[in-house]
Amino acid sequence: MIKKNRNQILREAADEFTKKVSKLSSPLEIAIVGSVAGSDPCPNDLDLALIVDNLGEIAKIAKYARQMSSFYHSWEVFSSKSIQIIFKILPEKNSGC
Repeated sequence: MIKKNRNQILREAADEFTKKVSKLSSPLEIAIVGSVAGSDPCPNDLDLALIVDNLGEIAKIAKYARQMSSFYHSWEVFSSKSIQIIFKILPEKNSGC
């Protein structure tokens, strides 16, 4: 069995989140930003930018973000007035990198 590096694990988390959120009507754009967007094998976290046209589905979006906890257990959500939501997924402290 091939051991996955942290970048691969976080990309899988982002892919799972994106598949779920893209079925909703409010997201306009979802992007992986930061070190995971590059090829860093040991990124410190996963940064996702999500732009929505309204906050009507924010509870579902938050639920999908919480479900990423199966990959990592610590995450933060930031939002701005332009209805842009930034997710930062933080790895466990002893994750091997």
